[in-house]
Amino acid sequence: RAERLNLKLDLVDSAGRLAETVPMAVMLNTPIPPINKAGNDKVSFTFNLREADYNDINTSFPITLNNGDQTYAVIVGVESYMKLPKARYATTDARVFYNYLVKVLNLPLSNIIYAINQKATLKEGGDIFKIGGELQYKVFNRPGVDLIVFFSGLGLCDISGTEPYLMLYDSNANDPRGTGYSLTNLLRSLRGLRVHSLMCFFDTSFAGVDRE
Repeated sequence: RAERLNLKLDLVDSAGRLAETVPMAVMLNTPIPPINKAGNDKVSFTFNLREADYNDINTSFPITLNNGDQTYAVIVGVESYMKLPKARYATTDARVFYNYLVKVLNLPLSNIIYAINQKATLKEGGDIFKIGGELQYKVFNRPGVDLIVFFSGLGLCDISGTEPYLMLYDSNANDPRGTGYSLTNLLRSLRGLRVHSLMCFFDTSFAGVDRE
């Protein structure tokens, strides 16, 4: 006897970010038809039910009733650098954090600024956080906004060893002051947004260029 299976299917983009959750019902032991999307596009898929898949953090997010409409986030992850060693798993960390915000905190996709690797240059970082930049545009004149900032990648201190810098895609270890993003300046600009609450995560070390 065929049994009906109700489930939700997460559709992700090429970067692994959650793009849409589609509710669907299928009959066990029967072929699963493609999902019809807007226009002539169809999304085909297969189920992989290996036991190991259930141990992945992406599959263990709880279902919540959080309202994330008033929460905004910036996620920056740099794993592959132009001139620095690779920061292993940095983009995976950024992607998992993105999916957590969408699936658990229920943030609308439009509330999240997401920049990884080549999209996370020093110029891009400045365009996000500067006065009149992308982040200020999103949260300006919105009372009660909560802001979350996540960075995953390499960090480095200047020659004095006292001033920490976030190393972006085109940063140079020989010139963190000129090519990195000052953590002090970043926090100063975030405080200037005057949001209801601010939470920052820096998944990095400022002791050197080797993330491990």
